[in-house]
Amino acid sequence: MEGVPIPKKPSAALIWIGISAIIVGFFLAVGSIRFTGWFVPTNLDRVYLICGVSLLVGGVPIVWHDILREKHLNAIEPDRRKKKWKLWQVTLVQMAVMLVIWILSLFYNSLTK
Repeated sequence: MEGVPIPKKPSAALIWIGISAIIVGFFLAVGSIRFTGWFVPTNLDRVYLICGVSLLVGGVPIVWHDILREKHLNAIEPDRRKKKWKLWQVTLVQMAVMLVIWILSLFYNSLTK
């Protein structure tokens, strides 16, 4: 382990940059909704695009902070840490939950029609 430099601890600024990008994108998306005379939204494709881009742009610094933090913690305490879930495992569980909710909603919609 000698000769290998210990990575710097990442600052929390990366997380705040990501959160602020998501919040600003949300407000831009809500502000870009146009309505007809009967309060029917007309340009939802643009809103969905703005929300998706803001989540992507805001998620990159948050994930980058998590990667840097894991490198820093692994360099300091390689064997004494508890086993934590990796980011891909959490993402896989979230996708499985969303798939189950989608299947249940399809089943419910087919029963109500």
